[in-house]
Amino acid sequence: MTDRQIPEDEQKEAEKYVLEKELNRPKTNILTVLKSYFIFSTSTLGLTVLVYFFLRFCFPDIAQKIEQIVLERPFLTLIIVWAIFHVIGFMVVLKQIVIGFVHLYQHYSPEEIRRNCLFKPTCSEYMLLAIEKYGLLKGVFKSFGRFRRCNGNTYSIDYP
Repeated sequence: MTDRQIPEDEQKEAEKYVLEKELNRPKTNILTVLKSYFIFSTSTLGLTVLVYFFLRFCFPDIAQKIEQIVLERPFLTLIIVWAIFHVIGFMVVLKQIVIGFVHLYQHYSPEEIRRNCLFKPTCSEYMLLAIEKYGLLKGVFKSFGRFRRCNGNTYSIDYP
């Protein structure tokens, strides 16, 4: 907790919020996460095929060299291409992945755990707000700072 003196009305408002607020339970569940990953994975496979045909059409010499490598070591080539496109894909959708994990936490965590937060908004709500306001890296960094402050026995209001 910080050293600043928290006004009593702010403490009461935050305490009421934490103890009486109806908890948001997002509709996200494990099945929707698996479906999303399946869509993501098949999309990266489709992208791989599109890139191959683009190379074959625009740069036939490069495509021919790639075909030789594939014929020599097909399994290794498949794994490398799959890994490259997954890494690129994860970098593109990483924000949605982190938000999805927060939604899974909100969906499955017990009420007792979620009501342990002493802040308005709660720590999971703060993380979503911080990511939306500051972007993924800075939002996650600010959220971890907030998690460290969420201890003690003083309720407080703390928006990103």
